[in-house]
Amino acid sequence: MVQSLKCSSLHTRTVSLPNCEDEDCTRVYHLVLPRILCHSGLRRLGKSTDEQYFEGTHKRVGTLPLVFALHAFKEDARSMEVFIPYTDSSNFVLVLPEGKDFSFNAGDCCGAAKHDDINDVEYLAHLKQELTQEFNFLHPSLTYGIGWNNGAFMLTYALQEVPDIFKAIVLIGGYTHRLQEMVNADAGMMLHYSLDDTHTRICQNVTEKLCLIGVFLFYNSLTCGRRKSISAQSMMLLVDLTMTSFPSTKG
Repeated sequence: MVQSLKCSSLHTRTVSLPNCEDEDCTRVYHLVLPRILCHSGLRRLGKSTDEQYFEGTHKRVGTLPLVFALHAFKEDARSMEVFIPYTDSSNFVLVLPEGKDFSFNAGDCCGAAKHDDINDVEYLAHLKQELTQEFNFLHPSLTYGIGWNNGAFMLTYALQEVPDIFKAIVLIGGYTHRLQEMVNADAGMMLHYSLDDTHTRICQNVTEKLCLIGVFLFYNSLTCGRRKSISAQSMMLLVDLTMTSFPSTKG
């Protein structure tokens, strides 16, 4: 029986990692479903659409994007709740993974996750697999990511290790320093950094060769909160661009 889920709301869930026998085998994540699923599903069930609950049935909505939003170092998934309103306006499913002790093991960094050698690439890949199997309106090829700081490092590291894990990503103040190794990923990338960022800027001049290898850069000097808002719009732009050329394969 499909669990009843209220749309446009955060639902805390867990996923068990395969071939794992330690205390970090069960991971926490948060899920948000867009209202479009609730309205169509409840009409078919003959209930009031005001309740806005997804109960497993829905009209043919085509294939919806699956968007991962990864938090920064020393923060948790609550810091990425700013993206929840966009699930309804742009009709995508949002996933907020929780890192171990406020961190993800992104190869180059960070915190307890790196110290304990947590396999966060497997965590993201398995979570993607579980969700695309659970919901027939999702497709593995339409999975996106947006990350802040450590979360941005994690997205690029995951693409480095599993080139087809994301179709496109938006990075805010972070990326793997082995960016050249991602040339086989064939994924769209949009990078956001402050003009005065001396730690994670990919290059000093946007005309440098490294900036012209197919990576779209967006530099700005806005505050962190405002950059998250701009990045959310960037994520929707990438989703819209890639969705236009991808036919619906599941009802």
